[in-house]
Amino acid sequence: MVQFINGQRSPPVSVILAANDHLLVSLKSNSNSPIQYQFSANRKKVFYISRSLLNASTVAIGKAQNHSQLYFVAIEKSGSALYMSKVTVTNNEHVEMDTITSGNLSKANPINRLVLSVEPYGQYAIAMTESFIFIRNLFTRMHWIDEMVWPNSTYFTPVCADTSARFVYMAGYEKSAGSCTVTVYLMSVDFSGYRIQFHDRWQSELACSYEHLDLSLSASEQAGEKILLGIPTINSIYLFTIDETPTKSFRLQHLGTKQQDIVMRDNYGTTVAWLNNGQRAAVLDTADLPRDSVIAARSNVYIYDSNDMTLFITNATATMTFPNFFQKYANQFKPTATFMVATQTTPSTLYLINQLSHILVLLPSDPGYYSVESFFYDDIYTSHVDGLYFLYPNRVTCPVGTYKNDAGIWPCSVCKADNSRLIPSCLQCQNRSNCPLEFATTEELMSDVTQSIAYPETAEIDVFDDILFYNMFRTDCGWKSPIIMTAIVLSIVVLLSMLICSMNLSKRFRIKQQFAKNLFKHFDLIEQGKFWFGGLISISALFFIGFLVQFSATFHTQYSMETKHSTCQTKDLLNAKFETSLRFLNMPTGDHETVFNLLNSQ
Repeated sequence: MVQFINGQRSPPVSVILAANDHLLVSLKSNSNSPIQYQFSANRKKVFYISRSLLNASTVAIGKAQNHSQLYFVAIEKSGSALYMSKVTVTNNEHVEMDTITSGNLSKANPINRLVLSVEPYGQYAIAMTESFIFIRNLFTRMHWIDEMVWPNSTYFTPVCADTSARFVYMAGYEKSAGSCTVTVYLMSVDFSGYRIQFHDRWQSELACSYEHLDLSLSASEQAGEKILLGIPTINSIYLFTIDETPTKSFRLQHLGTKQQDIVMRDNYGTTVAWLNNGQRAAVLDTADLPRDSVIAARSNVYIYDSNDMTLFITNATATMTFPNFFQKYANQFKPTATFMVATQTTPSTLYLINQLSHILVLLPSDPGYYSVESFFYDDIYTSHVDGLYFLYPNRVTCPVGTYKNDAGIWPCSVCKADNSRLIPSCLQCQNRSNCPLEFATTEELMSDVTQSIAYPETAEIDVFDDILFYNMFRTDCGWKSPIIMTAIVLSIVVLLSMLICSMNLSKRFRIKQQFAKNLFKHFDLIEQGKFWFGGLISISALFFIGFLVQFSATFHTQYSMETKHSTCQTKDLLNAKFETSLRFLNMPTGDHETVFNLLNSQ
């Protein structure tokens, strides 16, 4: 995560933010307000660290740290010394700090600008200035300072940086003869030799004004190393990748430049970020209008599909933009956003910061849903406190005529229907469950609905006693047929009777035989407890009576006809008696075909 201090930005950023999938840390750079942090698993509570305990200038965090690496890096400049702290936080407000100092630095190495970045997996932190680099291993506490002599002995001012698992990327300006050139360095950290290794340097062809030190940088190592560089003063972003030569040397390969010609707008590329493991690229622009302008200033976030690098550079149209028709800025989040930070895993969360130090969190929604502002807060989210606002996920499904295939912060896209077929289809919709109702990927999702239903006819058996008798002795319902189940129970009764009688053959079982006889006598309903065999027969009779009661209750629910539900026992039965000669014209004639033909011939 990239942060910097002492830099002139237009508009200024007063909040420094670091975030990954598990932790969000923010501080106000020009204030004594406490440092705030929040866990992604518990967004309803915000924790604080007093500035008296940690008076940091900037913070950073590894964007791929796991749930057990709940720590961030804070750095403080005091006089000519740097203090780098590894801050481990917990959900019970307990904080552990491990601080290492760089020692007093000579006045020949002034600290005018400071850039801090953390390796994605939290292995090391690196602080960069014009004249030296301070590196700390966050696992072993090993650290060192590398006094820099920039290639070609140029005067280099770092502005922003980002790291991947293999490389460190640093963007800034090389100053010479009153002018400057935008420069990007490709470096790596050699822990065995305690040194920084330079691999390549890229310079833009356009000269820049040294008063505008605005740059943004973001690196993604998923699906190949990809680097985005934003230069808002010329409304451009640059795309790079890493080219590895046969001699195992690395080069920055410039793939292309995307420029945005925005009418009455400026600062395209104020912040750049990768989303969803490098599958999407987000670019922030901010309006730079005169103070007396009648047009309301508003920042936009442009999101591009970066799977196809060539299409990403050549296609000037963003896949989607925030704010949009479906998603708006929270009402309390004003004025315009000036900075953004994004988590890079899938799906990504986007954080926007405005000039009032407020943070708007765009939480990703599942396929078929999009995130919106809600006035009904869940227990898992904090309300509008401490300048923290949310677009809540999975609140609204895609409206009719739109679709959304993947999880993310973006809204639903308009479906381009294929009207050449009988049934319109949304070819872009990959998952049927996420398709709107009037579109379907296959025609078998549609089925004919018959709205004309013939009046039922009363069955030949319409007396309940006859219906009950018929149902008890029918066998077409398999094991659900009462007579079959009763026969099974009688078979068990016969086996038990034979077993009780056989106990008389052994003296050891005569006591158990007597116990069994006395037990079954209690169930004898026929002779009122005189015979044990009568108890077994009574159990079978009770079982059969249970079927009678169950069928009677089921048959009762068949009335009225509108609430009729079909079961094996009742599918051919109707709990009603009526007869009509009316017939729908579009119904099959059936047995009355001859009569219909005679009527039609008249």
